[in-house]
Amino acid sequence: MRTDSAAASANATANRRVVDRGLGIRRRLLSAQRFTDVKQPVFIRDNVYAAGAKPYEAETRATVLTGTDVTVAIADEGAEVYLECQLPAAFDNVRVDTVRGADLEHVRFVDAFEGPDSTPIVLDADLIGAYKTLTSSHPAGPITTLTSGNTRTRVW
Repeated sequence: MRTDSAAASANATANRRVVDRGLGIRRRLLSAQRFTDVKQPVFIRDNVYAAGAKPYEAETRATVLTGTDVTVAIADEGAEVYLECQLPAAFDNVRVDTVRGADLEHVRFVDAFEGPDSTPIVLDADLIGAYKTLTSSHPAGPITTLTSGNTRTRVW
């Protein structure tokens, strides 16, 4: 059994190996540290707000659902976890396209959002593994099958 100091020493050695592999990792880590205290841009769009939640002031295409017929709850049943929602009919009118790397704003640390083989990425899988098509729009949010009314979706 390792002591805390032995484990810390092993972690430090492993971290040193990663940093010193000659892949330029150390240089990139040190370069990134320059931005720790620098404010970074935030790009927020196409979100849905309800139950009194307010959108970010600079968000584009935010939708605010009015009324009191919105509830969201998590039901933890041990091995399974469910998202239980009651959403108004207006939720079904909020549609977004499948997001691709080309749709995302340019950011400081990533030149392009692409796969390991340099192909453009497509964010076409939702939280529960359902796939989205590029040819149709989908409900806003991380669950493609979410609709108005009372729903119960297994998320775990």
